[in-house]
Amino acid sequence: MITLLSFTVKTGLLPSTVVVHISPFKYSRESTGRSHMSSFLRKDRILQRVTSKVLRSGEVRSSARWGGFNHPSVTYFQFSPCERYFVTYSKTPLSPEDPQNLIIWETRSCLNKRAFSLPVLNYWPYFKWSSDGRYFATITGDNLSIYSTPSMKLLDNKKISVQNIRDFSWCPCENWIAYWQSENKNIPARVTIMSVPNCEPISAKNLFNVNNIEIFWQNAGNYLAVKVDRTIKNKKESENVFEIFRLREKDIPVENFEIKSKSYVPILGSPRTPFCCYSRRAR
Repeated sequence: MITLLSFTVKTGLLPSTVVVHISPFKYSRESTGRSHMSSFLRKDRILQRVTSKVLRSGEVRSSARWGGFNHPSVTYFQFSPCERYFVTYSKTPLSPEDPQNLIIWETRSCLNKRAFSLPVLNYWPYFKWSSDGRYFATITGDNLSIYSTPSMKLLDNKKISVQNIRDFSWCPCENWIAYWQSENKNIPARVTIMSVPNCEPISAKNLFNVNNIEIFWQNAGNYLAVKVDRTIKNKKESENVFEIFRLREKDIPVENFEIKSKSYVPILGSPRTPFCCYSRRAR
């Protein structure tokens, strides 16, 4: 049995160590002290995360080791969807001479495939991965930076300039990215769906009087729901509008509908029930 990770978490209470062992057929968890780490087994995939309770209690001080794999003071960590890569981040650099603090490791070989020097992060994940693990991306200023594996280099060796980009999301089954740009003076907000690696837009729509946008993919990639928080002109009130992109249909038609309730839960369903909203009203 192979030791994959060893974490020591200190929150001002009792330090705890969680050791996760992994082999093709076995899984076990061992802990000492008071544990504030949660580990999840999902089919043959092991996903781990530091609970929000730990993050609220204090700084996470941990180390991750596996053979030649060693990154001290890890604050956040992440597996790629294909589990071929493992990402670790520390608020402190590796050394005074080496300012890099985010490392992408190859899981099987424990090799450092690419390292980045980043400022202190208060959010995670920094990179978002495509569903097949072939690409990972992040927003850097007014640019969308998409990297490919196994080279770990930028696509076409350059960033994609996207003025006022605010957020993006990968399709759960295709190498498509949906991103949105905020309004800027007389330029409207815009939602764009782009294919990767050719980086060609496959659909886009301009939107007006936008406060915020949230992106929701249907799990089969047939639909994209875009929730738009919009200010009603000459009024202080706002409205919620959903723009639904039908991605498998000819010319990708877009339809919209308004949700008047301020409290609701968007639900992404199966191909037969692509999207619905559950509204919860206060009594």
